[in-house]
Amino acid sequence: MRAGTYPQASTLAFSNADSGQNGHYVKYMAYQSEQPIITGGQPVTGWTLSDSTKGIYSASGVTTPFRQLYVNGVKAIRARSPNLGASGALAFNRLTGSDNTAQNIQIAASEVSNWNNFTKVEMHVMTGWGDNTLRLASMTTSGSTAYLKIQSPESTIVFPRPFPHLGGQFGGFTKHCYYFENALELLDQAGEWYLDETKGVLSYKPRSGEDMTTATVVAPMVETVVSVNGTSTSSQAGYLWFQGITFAHSTYMRPSQSGFCDAQAGQYNLTATTDNKQTIGRPPAGVSVMNANHIHFEQVDIEHNEIGYTNYTGISVGYGWTSTVNAMSNNYINYNNIHHVTQIMADGAALYVLSNQQPASQMEYNYIHDYQTSQWADYGDQGIYLDEQTSGYTVAHNAMVNAPTNVAQNNTGTNTITDNPAANSSSVTSMAGIEASYADIKNTTIPVPSF
Repeated sequence: MRAGTYPQASTLAFSNADSGQNGHYVKYMAYQSEQPIITGGQPVTGWTLSDSTKGIYSASGVTTPFRQLYVNGVKAIRARSPNLGASGALAFNRLTGSDNTAQNIQIAASEVSNWNNFTKVEMHVMTGWGDNTLRLASMTTSGSTAYLKIQSPESTIVFPRPFPHLGGQFGGFTKHCYYFENALELLDQAGEWYLDETKGVLSYKPRSGEDMTTATVVAPMVETVVSVNGTSTSSQAGYLWFQGITFAHSTYMRPSQSGFCDAQAGQYNLTATTDNKQTIGRPPAGVSVMNANHIHFEQVDIEHNEIGYTNYTGISVGYGWTSTVNAMSNNYINYNNIHHVTQIMADGAALYVLSNQQPASQMEYNYIHDYQTSQWADYGDQGIYLDEQTSGYTVAHNAMVNAPTNVAQNNTGTNTITDNPAANSSSVTSMAGIEASYADIKNTTIPVPSF
């Protein structure tokens, strides 16, 4: 593929018919050192100064909704309150109360307003390990307190659900932090944007140095940009290799349509009852592989990665709370460099695993460093966390520096845990993270699309 921008109006899908055969790969490669980009985004053009006092520009004729925006390759911020601090520092308010019976959330009245398009405004509430996107329905005030009602189906989940619980768990409801998002009235900081879906008008307040007459503005429109999907588990796609190609600009629209109540590890609740019977859905991925084998995206398995600056866990493997033997086996989570994780949420870790993963799963020679429990978390975080029914792991020789140094186990099966933190931490730190042959990946500049 030569350098250039390859926009996709729908998912670029590979199937059995695209597979290599007889052990030979079909390779899709960038030409020499060029940088092709396959994008699920579309350009937004025709910007004019719409509010000279506030320095806001607008573009009309935007007919498809989206939830992210990129300007000259830099992600913009959906208009929010409270604003982010200097250099993107986290900033939230906190609840003052909640009533699961009356189904309302309580905050300081000074922190909310009767915004236009009120039912399009979203309240992002952090509860323990779960991030909830709740669409507002109505508001009443009494004295200094505002009582917020939220839309369905979020209201049928977040109030009755015991885990993660709104108003309790371990930290109490007054520790829950939140922010509002998606109102034109909140567009008051450089780098913020707002889309009026009814009018089809996108508004943006440029950052310093951004010229909206020449800026490349991209709105992600496709949820899964590239997929590899075989016919079935017994009839798989395979032997496909992708090298030097950038896949960019995927979106995720469910929160706008139905809210989002995180059950655990990004899997969202479809239903939840007071006795903790939950059903979940799984968000789409920008790049998805299913019913497939021998698929290369240059670097595979969960080894020799660098992961940092996440709101919750660094690496999460497994789901459910099951002791039953299942397909989650022989997982090697080794030689990773993990730092500055759990920056908002509670109950997470650098490495977090769930359920039976027998036999022969490993967490070894990882370099875990430079994070602690966030000031915004409802309660604590861990170093390495083997949660509900985890079994089958050898956890050994993990260097843990300026970070939680524990290996926590909660209602687990049989695991072997030795030498944590690693006695020879310098050896581990030299081996962990991105391998020398891939070191230039940290200096790679993602190309800005040109449509």
